[in-house]
Amino acid sequence: MGTWGIGTFDDDTASDWLDEFVDEPSVELLRRTFAASDEGYLEFTEGVGFLAAAEIVAGVLTGPREGLPEEALRGIASLTPGDVADLRQLAARKARRVLADQSELQELWSDNEKDNAAWRSHVLDLCTRLDR
Repeated sequence: MGTWGIGTFDDDTASDWLDEFVDEPSVELLRRTFAASDEGYLEFTEGVGFLAAAEIVAGVLTGPREGLPEEALRGIASLTPGDVADLRQLAARKARRVLADQSELQELWSDNEKDNAAWRSHVLDLCTRLDR
């Protein structure tokens, strides 16, 4: 995995998703990202997408998390809380799905003894922000 940190966008796949979002900063793209099934095994790319889209929703609703890339800040600024309010619970559910046993992203992070706890904490913080 092309990952350089525990942050939501500290990953090549998440950066690619963010590039797509900057090109099309829309609620429709967020909905499409969350559309993957909650059933069965969650593939890496879908899990990264869930977290990226959830980070945008949380940023719009509660303010952006410190340290987000400039592209994410621009995307967050392009939407209003009214645009994404109905995605709050869905975003929280999808972010929690990434932490489940049937998640490739969770499996990969669990192999990283040094950073796994910090990554889990980062994802749980995202969930908490969405639960407000």
